[in-house]
Amino acid sequence: MSREAGELTSPRAPADLKDRILQRLHDGERVILPVADPARPALPGRRIAAAFAATVSVAIAASIFSAREAASEASDLTYSPSQPEMGDVVEFEYNATSAFVGEDTLILRAVYRRPEDGSTWHEDLPPAAVGALVAAEDGVYRTSVPLPPDVVYASFAVEDRHGNRVDSKGLAAWELLVHENGKPTYDALMQKYSDMSLRNWELARATAGQTTVLYPDRPGGWYGLAVLQSSFYGEADFDSRLLPQHRSIFARLENALERQGTLSGADLSGMYWYARSLGDAAAAREWADRMLEEVPDDAFARDIRVQQAYEPDGPHPTLDRFEELWAEGGFEHSGLVSLGFRTALATDDTVLIDRWLHRTVQFQPSQAEDAARRLASKPSDFARRSLQFLADQVVSPGTVHRSLFHTATEHRQQLEERRLTLVATLGRMLLAQGETSAGLGCVVPIIDRSWDVELFSTTADVMAGLGQTKQAFEYLARTAVDPWTSTAIADSLEERAHAALYPGEWEMMLEGAKAQMARHFLRDVSPLRFVEADLQVEDANGNVRNLTEVMADRISIIAFWSGNDLVAVQDLDPLIEIHDRVRDYDAQLLTITQHQISADSVMYFSAGHDLPFPVYRDVSSNVQRWFNVWGAPEYFVVDASGSVKFSFSEVDDLLNQVAALHYESGRAATSLVTEEDSRPQ
Repeated sequence: MSREAGELTSPRAPADLKDRILQRLHDGERVILPVADPARPALPGRRIAAAFAATVSVAIAASIFSAREAASEASDLTYSPSQPEMGDVVEFEYNATSAFVGEDTLILRAVYRRPEDGSTWHEDLPPAAVGALVAAEDGVYRTSVPLPPDVVYASFAVEDRHGNRVDSKGLAAWELLVHENGKPTYDALMQKYSDMSLRNWELARATAGQTTVLYPDRPGGWYGLAVLQSSFYGEADFDSRLLPQHRSIFARLENALERQGTLSGADLSGMYWYARSLGDAAAAREWADRMLEEVPDDAFARDIRVQQAYEPDGPHPTLDRFEELWAEGGFEHSGLVSLGFRTALATDDTVLIDRWLHRTVQFQPSQAEDAARRLASKPSDFARRSLQFLADQVVSPGTVHRSLFHTATEHRQQLEERRLTLVATLGRMLLAQGETSAGLGCVVPIIDRSWDVELFSTTADVMAGLGQTKQAFEYLARTAVDPWTSTAIADSLEERAHAALYPGEWEMMLEGAKAQMARHFLRDVSPLRFVEADLQVEDANGNVRNLTEVMADRISIIAFWSGNDLVAVQDLDPLIEIHDRVRDYDAQLLTITQHQISADSVMYFSAGHDLPFPVYRDVSSNVQRWFNVWGAPEYFVVDASGSVKFSFSEVDDLLNQVAALHYESGRAATSLVTEEDSRPQ
């Protein structure tokens, strides 16, 4: 029954329900109504992480997972042996969350990482169902899983048989590191570092630090630490504060490794990338030459060969070298795919471009949107066909892996959103080419299913050119009501509208646009739960306060933030702008951190900003646990009643979500007044 109930869709109220109720009231029927809000149930709660692309350059990128999942506060996945060695059979036990009550069998899914996976993007590695967790009489689910002999690190999640409910430990996933002699292997730690670099920046840095402690004579941990420190502190600050120490460590490693004689590909590669991260080009060339000579078939050596093949002597010679590397095999998850596609675009040879585009779809589907943007920048009939190919392929079964964190429904929604993005890209290109009919044929069917201010403006310009003034201003009204639109632009649009439309028409369009925005963003509202009254935070003066008191019955953005996370620090500028704008919607921004707050630390965290919003400390981590937050930054939006409306939001969506809630609350208040006025006196 629990399983069947979980798969039911929410019923819709009859369209005439409100009219019938008001008529019954008008007829004098007496109805007992609640006189106070019901008690709030004490329901326990549920980027980014940064990544580096080691094949070409080092870059930090956000990867925020926004999946809604089963509450995992009471769940736990354990395994034995607790320190498994390579190839062991592992016994798993899962104490289930209440969302799985009534299930006799659950599915254990995993993403396996092998040493040769290097820094491969987490979403490009295929999750697999590795075991059926069967409920025993004691209520514990159990299964046995033999580890593949080459796996060194794994992430696990649990779901029902249909993938409708997922428990991934609050987006963290349960992890397994292969051990040897009672400690995680070097390869296991390096694969964890690569995985965390893409999902949790702070844990990546902690893992690099752990690697330097356990394996001080191996270069990988030191390289990883240098990369993250350089990204966090900035090149100038890193060079003045930390570069001398790292150069001293690099020299020590060179001496130690030279005495060993034969070295592994991992160590040779580590020294090469460590040298590059320290700006020592001569040492990098020496270690690259040694790697190519001693371990030419090593996965890390292949990365260097890809980089060396990418020479500035024209795209055709480069692609010839890429084809030779591709023929050798084993390059599918290196930088060869993305480099090959970008290089092929420079040739204008449709055969070459198409070849590398198909390889992108097959081996790096997460790059589909980037490929589409690059194709659209060079409009042609071929680009049109290619964009349509991408839009068709991105939703085909098996093209894009369902991550550990997404339910089957969320995965379908994600694919549909990607398809709409690709179709919109195609439509924009066609409109830019002057193919008005074909371009509108792409964008008009999807424009009401998305919220894209740029698309609204572009389409409005085309409609105005066709003489469809009213339709054009309906799209411009959406631009005007978007909370990110400046007052100057909104005023300019209003002036144009009043000159072109009938009196009152623009105001009606604005109201319709607000309703459209609210519908779009409120479709992703989280399951009902209220912030518990006893969650406590500490303000900058050391005063302990209840979070509900701090929220003060206002729409509140709860930002879990860290001054030790690069992505969180980079989000400061948009957060400051959000703080300034949400006041227009009677809302506020509250940031919560686990770090000790002081004037010096706040100024350091803010990279020179005077923070205009309050920063609270989660002293006991209870707030973080209740929200099921695993890392920073993470964002939630809570309405004035204390209900968590949006969970794990994108920073760019926060202002729209607040505006949608503000609009809906105002409309609800107006509706109540109308109903009250309609009652007989």
